Amino acid sequence: MNSLPLAAIQQIDILRDGASAVYGTDAIAGVVNVRFLQKYDGALATFGYGNTTDTDTGEYRASIISGFTDEKRGVELVLVADYFHREALFQVDRFFSRSIDQTRQGGSSFLSSVANPGTVFDPVTGDPLKVPPDSDGTPEIAEFEPGRNRFDRAPFQPLVPETERYGVYTRAKVRLAPAVDLFTEFSYRSIFTEQQLAPAPIEGDVENISVPAANPFNPFDEDVLFRYRVTEAGARMDEVDSDVYRLVAGLNVHLPEHWELESAFLYSETNTQDRTFNNLSRSAVIDALADTNPATALNVRPTAINVFGAGNDVNNPATIRSLLVTTTRNGTSRLFGADAKLTGRLFSLPGGGGLFTAVGMEYRHEDLEDAFDPFATAGGVIDLNSTSANGDRDIIAGFGELYAPIVSREMAIPGISSLEAQLALRGEYYSDFGSTVNPKIGLAWRPVPDWLLRGSQRRPLGKSDSL
Repeated sequence: MNSLPLAAIQQIDILRDGASAVYGTDAIAGVVNVRFLQKYDGALATFGYGNTTDTDTGEYRASIISGFTDEKRGVELVLVADYFHREALFQVDRFFSRSIDQTRQGGSSFLSSVANPGTVFDPVTGDPLKVPPDSDGTPEIAEFEPGRNRFDRAPFQPLVPETERYGVYTRAKVRLAPAVDLFTEFSYRSIFTEQQLAPAPIEGDVENISVPAANPFNPFDEDVLFRYRVTEAGARMDEVDSDVYRLVAGLNVHLPEHWELESAFLYSETNTQDRTFNNLSRSAVIDALADTNPATALNVRPTAINVFGAGNDVNNPATIRSLLVTTTRNGTSRLFGADAKLTGRLFSLPGGGGLFTAVGMEYRHEDLEDAFDPFATAGGVIDLNSTSANGDRDIIAGFGELYAPIVSREMAIPGISSLEAQLALRGEYYSDFGSTVNPKIGLAWRPVPDWLLRGSQRRPLGKSDSL
């Protein structure tokens, strides 16, 4: 929904019944139809602002709608532009989420075992030992206590991230001939979201990273596994930028006896870049742990990282900055489609109206590319597992639907205010896995005007697999 201009939406229809036979195999549980403005005369500008009473989570909205309609010439034009900005709402801004230790509310504790001060593992027994809470980075072995230090991620993480969206939408229709209309739609959307996570963790026992015996701050004089959260680096930040394009063009042909033929093509594309800041380079962390510089002069700060201290003033800020990396992930998805649909009434029925039908064919080509940062995919970033992917497929589909109002209110049949039947069938071929055929039989019965009983049967007739 982020890619849709809200100001251009006229209404949203929710079809609560399965609709695979008409809309495709994905429409198992129902369909949400978003209907854009078809016509508009005049101009309308709206502005909005909202906030909460205790923390600044302000929202700003603005939109402009303009258009005109010339019925005689068959010309319609709609133009919409809108803007939206929302500040982040953090977990600590609400009582129920200000800590991930939910024992105070009858739940469980989700405190992390990667903390600052950290935890080390006895090089002899392997038992976890807590780094003293007031450690200046040079604790004695006797000061370590059994157990694990814990960390609350809530102060760093938002419930609702900061978001900014803006874009334009335009629709035009021109009558080419008395029975032929040309219509087009174009929309562009820019979406920015800033998300953040708690500072980067180092799970040395999981990542097989240890503090060497030669580390100047290691009091054990042996290699020591550890867990430490680099709070000095600040929260990990994700900045996600997306550009969404959508173009539709088609013809609507008005045939005799109220039949309609519509054909159109669609092209949409989404380009997304996700930049992540304040992650840790695996090689830089290992090098910093192996560094033997203990700051031999007052004007020299150590270049070795110290995981035996508590707080943000133990390590050299320059050393922390040297550990940080920025990764980039780029994704593109494209959809090209073309369809043709014929709708109309076959003949009249006693229940009123008539037996309506719709038949059509569709073609779609979908492709995506998801390219993660090569440094990350090679395992160079701690606590960031990633892979790249790409793929494409073609879909060809044909469908038919019959709708019959069997009984209407005007027929005055006791116990039946109305009775309607639907019969639909859709076949689809997917180039990546095979074909499927989906039928549907549905009935809608109103015993009285205010009550509706509805049921349907949907089951694939078969599937053929292709390699």
